[in-house]
Amino acid sequence: QTPLVVLGAGYLIALVGGLVIPLLEIRQERKIVNLTMLALLAFNIALTYLLAPHYGALGAAAAYTVAVAVVYTVQLILLQRRTGIPYLRSIVGSNSVSR
Repeated sequence: QTPLVVLGAGYLIALVGGLVIPLLEIRQERKIVNLTMLALLAFNIALTYLLAPHYGALGAAAAYTVAVAVVYTVQLILLQRRTGIPYLRSIVGSNSVSR
């Protein structure tokens, strides 16, 4: 049951983080989208290779969740740098993120 909870958290992150992709595509930043999704694939495979043999399904679920969280955070930061709009500030809070 625990791997499903971790995987569910990963899907929730992917659902929210995936909203950044259309914004990047509207700005004609398809190269960034393609490269970050390729990085997601590679990072997920590497983490799964490292974690799954030791932790089984929980390791595979954790690998996916961590990979998704890292890549979508990178996409959000890149979008913020390209547009100048402080997306992170609205998500994290005004005191947590500085320009």
